[in-house]
Amino acid sequence: GGTQSRQNAYTIDGVNVADSGGGGYWMLPSIQWMEEIQVGGLGAAAEYGAFTGGVINGVTKSGGNVFKGGLELYYQPEAWTANNAPEGFETEGDFEFKDVAASLGGPLAKDKLWFFASVEYWEAITTPVGAEDSTDRKIPRFLGKLTWQASEKTRFSLMGEYDKVTQERRGLSAYTLPEASYKQDG
Repeated sequence: GGTQSRQNAYTIDGVNVADSGGGGYWMLPSIQWMEEIQVGGLGAAAEYGAFTGGVINGVTKSGGNVFKGGLELYYQPEAWTANNAPEGFETEGDFEFKDVAASLGGPLAKDKLWFFASVEYWEAITTPVGAEDSTDRKIPRFLGKLTWQASEKTRFSLMGEYDKVTQERRGLSAYTLPEASYKQDG
């Protein structure tokens, strides 16, 4: 609708997880946690208020009567990465990307109580074109969820989530020296 990303609504299981000050997303959920992603826009139902752009809702996994899990590993060393730097820019520097994630869900009591747990570690080391040093961004994440089927029409969920972002030399560029960059710890 011609709006900016901060005008979108970001929710997990219908709970607003947006940054109330800036409007962008606040949590960094893992795709491993999601059963489905719902995307809507203008004309969405009333429960998706407080947005003028789009609404993005992640529905988290709950486990079930069958044990299911997953293990994912993504790795990209510098040798696998193309060099698209403009002529005259220094392209020497570090680059590496890795993402390791594991999840497991299943029954604690068949038809009554289920669990889902997931852990992920994401790291990207990059050197901006022309920069004197590299920047290192790390994001560990965890989600644990218990779901109790109290009756045919009533379900209760208890969920705990943790994510952290640490980035060394954030803001580093061809025009910003390492001394002028900063450490993000959030």
